[in-house]
Amino acid sequence: MRAVVCVRPVPVQAQVVFSMGAVDGTEAERQLAPAEAAAVAMARGLGAEVSVLSWTGPEGEAALRQALALGATGAVRLHRPDPLAEEPWLDPDPGRTARVLSAYLRDHPAEVILCGAASGDQGRAAVGPMLAELLGLPVATGVLSVRREAESLLAECDHGASRVTVRLGIPALLTVSVDAPPPARPSVMALARAMRAPLETVEVEAPPPLLTGHALVSAERRRPLRETLEASGVEEACHLLMARLRERRVL
Repeated sequence: MRAVVCVRPVPVQAQVVFSMGAVDGTEAERQLAPAEAAAVAMARGLGAEVSVLSWTGPEGEAALRQALALGATGAVRLHRPDPLAEEPWLDPDPGRTARVLSAYLRDHPAEVILCGAASGDQGRAAVGPMLAELLGLPVATGVLSVRREAESLLAECDHGASRVTVRLGIPALLTVSVDAPPPARPSVMALARAMRAPLETVEVEAPPPLLTGHALVSAERRRPLRETLEASGVEEACHLLMARLRERRVL
């Protein structure tokens, strides 16, 4: 069985700059997100030969090497030139990411494809289901554990207050919950091998974005719009709030 784990390198949290409600991780190094690290361990638990795949610039190579240290046997970087310079507030467009990954996976199919349920920085939880739709695969989301039974997979999924186990035919796509069991810490030897391992870089043509930036409102610009209404009681507060909403044509 061949498994591919799709990863989105995320900023190292200690290097992210927090200022006036805004978050800036453009200068931070990249690392493997916890859910994607768990996905590597989950794929290995199926007895699969595991590769990792990412559409990223050279800054994302550290995350791919982390996946190699966890037991992946190959890593492919689909080259993405300086994405932040194009649409800094829409990076990455999840639809565009899914289309780039699906084009590669059609030519390099796998029995199981795994993604993090949501990226560690944007958290949109969109790429996995979009990728499954583009590839025509069944998908289980929020997967906590998985095992193989004959030609199918049994996946235990986190559905908030409950857990449900679903059966999927193979091939299939799984999005892995951040609450899935984390992998064992890699040994020093594994880290050293990962640092020396070759990474395959593939030049790809980025499709046009499905989303177009219309406006960007910073935290500094939003802050002056806040307003406090003072009232002597609940009834007066409700009347003041309704009046203000009508003034602003919300009601």
